[in-house]
Parts: sequence; C-alpha cells; structure tokens
Amino acid sequence: MPPMSWRVALAGLAALVSACGETIGPKEYGQASVLIVGTDAADESSIVFHDANGKMLAQGAPSNGMLSGAMEAGGMITWIQRVDPLVMYTVAGVQPGETIRFGHIEQLDPVSVLLEQPYPNAAGYVFDNGCNFTGSSGSIVVLESYERCRDRATTDILVTAVAANSERLAYASADDARGSVQIATESWKTDIETFSVVLNDAPPAESVEVQQALVKGHGAYLLSAGENARFPASFADEWMVMATVRFENNHGAVLRSTRAASERTASIDIAPSLLPRVEGTAVSTHNEGRQTIAWTSGDLSGTDMVTIDLSAERFAWTIHGPSSIQRALILPLLPDEVVVPATLEPPQVSYLDFESRDFDGLRSSAIFPGYTAGIGADEDYRATF
Repeated sequence: MPPMSWRVALAGLAALVSACGETIGPKEYGQASVLIVGTDAADESSIVFHDANGKMLAQGAPSNGMLSGAMEAGGMITWIQRVDPLVMYTVAGVQPGETIRFGHIEQLDPVSVLLEQPYPNAAGYVFDNGCNFTGSSGSIVVLESYERCRDRATTDILVTAVAANSERLAYASADDARGSVQIATESWKTDIETFSVVLNDAPPAESVEVQQALVKGHGAYLLSAGENARFPASFADEWMVMATVRFENNHGAVLRSTRAASERTASIDIAPSLLPRVEGTAVSTHNEGRQTIAWTSGDLSGTDMVTIDLSAERFAWTIHGPSSIQRALILPLLPDEVVVPATLEPPQVSYLDFESRDFDGLRSSAIFPGYTAGIGADEDYRATF
C-alpha cells in the first residue's frame, strides 16, 4: 500500500482547558485538539496532554469524541482506552494548533460486484478494490472498504479471472463504483504481462522477500509475492515493489518504492539503500520512576518517524514520534490509575521501527523482539496531525 505520512491520520476538537495563550505556571501554552473517530468514539477513554518532557499539562474525558488541552511545542498527547488490559497510544512532537485523530480507521460503504457472464475457462475470480480482495467461483461478491485506501466515496474495482492453476487469464474493471456495479461481458481484457523485480547487492540475511502490487488511488491491487508477477498491463498507472530483509536477532528492514506501471522491470540496490540497523533495546527506570526505552543504532536523524510498541500483561502502549527521538525515550507521565500497573509490570519492547520516505516510497529499519512474525505495525490504527 502506498506509504502513509505519520502526519496523516491516529486523531480532534473540543474543549478541556481554554484557548491559546493560557498560562500554566510561568510558561505560556497554546492548545492542541483531539478527535476520536469510528466506533472508538463511544468507548470510555481519557486523554492526557503532556509537555515536551512528558509531564502532564491536562487530562480529561472526550465529549462526543472531542477534547482540547494545553500544549507546548514538541509536546505529547496520550489516548488511554479504558479496557482490560489497558490500551494506550501516544503521539510525540505535537505542536500548538495541531489536531490529532485517534481510533480505528473507519469502514466505508461496501460495493457489490456482479459479473454479467462468466469468463471462458475461468475456474474462479479475484475481486479487488485496492483495500480488500476475495476469491470466489461465483459471479457476485460484496467488497468492504476502509478510509485508509480510499480518499473518496467511490472506489475502483478490479476483477481477475483465474485458471485452475491460479494463472491470471483476463481482467475487467469499473472505475468510481458506488453501491453496486455490473461487469459487462465485453469489458474483459487479456493484456496481462510479467512485471519483474531484480535485487542487487543483497547483504547476508536470513531471508529477502519480494512483494509487488499495482497502485491506483490509495489502493494496492493484486498483492503478489515473488520477483515475477503477472499483472493487468493497462489497469493502473503505478506499480509498487517492496523488499523485506530479515536479519538475525529479530532485526528487519523494508524498502518500498512506487514506479510507473509502464516499466516492466524494477532494479533495487539493497545494501546501499538500507537504513542503519536498530538493535539492543532495553527498558530501565528513570529517577522519577518513569520508564526509559533505549536502543543502539547508527545515525537515523534523516528519517521521518519512529514507532515503538510496548507490551505487558496488563497494558499495551504504542508511541509515534518524529525521528528526533534518537536512541532513548523517557515515557511520559500518566494518571495514577495507569501508573500502578505500569509500575508493577515494566513493559517490554515488542517493536521499534524508524521510517524514511526519501526512497520514492519508504525505507524502514526495525527490531521486533516481541514479535515472532512480520515487520510492520498494525495498519488498522494510525496517527494523524
């Protein structure tokens, strides 16, 4: 899926403290706002506004999913979901005047797709809207969609006819579909061609995996594993290629770039493109009783974002921030009812990832000591300014 800026959507509006220019102690603060979206807006939760050092400036419960509070440059906002175990999300590097959205990415209206006639010799079909896909031997399906891969009310549909051996035989599409759409018999096309990824200068690693997809709008279609894939030649203008490198000691790296779909071969020089390695995560106690997360790495100052996932039996905590957070982070202060489980049970780092978007897409360097599979955070949540 095309990379998503960390300043693009986990975030609101409303009122907690007061307007810009409120004075708390000797310092003057502006305001930041929070919006809880989707079904999460109805759940019991609280918001904490922190200064740049993680100390609490204000806290409160959102009203109708909205809340505002005092904020200084480079401050933080934490959303605490009152569930068991506790679930927390913190966004660091917040500026006065910004709005942060928290919550599940919202589901949009589904689209039903009907084939007017089956394609000759097809054993089945793949119905894809760039967000979800489903395989079916029948002629009608309903595709759900989410705002992470649609920026408008309509969606583009791609239907691929496949043989019994999974070979892609033909395809048909419908642009700007809404509600329901019928694929006409005469719309099938057969210009399916091979797209290839060539990997150069691969470093010693446990594995290097390649994935490809066609990109249209915010959607990724026909996600395929392997260095060669057969894609509809005229469906999309862009083509995404991604190489995931897995090293020993739970370290991994991702290179993802988007090319013109008119190209048929993409060459990636892996070793020169990798970000410095992240390793050696550790949790210690700060002199105020706060936990410090530390790690070792090369120079990552040119990256755009850091994500840290912390886990414990009684809580889970995800932190998003600018990459100016280098090699250590003192966790922000939390309300008493949260501090107790956090103090009794120090968290473990399950995932730590730096991302850069200077590679015509995305570069990522991650360590995931608490994950047994996969590199990458849960895309069902996101943080937005």
